[in-house]
Amino acid sequence: MPNPLDPHYKTVIKAIADGRVVPFLGAGVNLCSRPEGEALQRGQYLPSGGELSEYLADNFGYPASDKRDLVRVSQYIAVVTGSGPLYEELRKLFDADYPPTPLHRFLATLPSVLREKDYPPLPTHCYYKLPRRARTRIQSCR
Repeated sequence: MPNPLDPHYKTVIKAIADGRVVPFLGAGVNLCSRPEGEALQRGQYLPSGGELSEYLADNFGYPASDKRDLVRVSQYIAVVTGSGPLYEELRKLFDADYPPTPLHRFLATLPSVLREKDYPPLPTHCYYKLPRRARTRIQSCR
């Protein structure tokens, strides 16, 4: 028996493939499957938005108490030090081999699952480094 939501799924997937809809995952997605109470660990867990903000605030001596406000903290850093040091610090934090979360693994398998169901193909160029690593790890396990 066909799933009654299949027509809706096809519509959404076609809209993504046509570039009319872009799935947006916020920084909170990095908490997916992280054990509760575990803090940010470079190379182990990607930061949430608040953790990223606190990390930057601590590294650049942000003087205010709102250290979890990523917009304010990053604007302060860019104004005081310029964007170069900010980008260098972000690169240091994110340039690590973080393991993919279950959500990243799901997104990595999505194109093959959609192919099996004859849904339109998704453009793979919209996947970034971590999902690409997840696809590589999943393919190497087959």
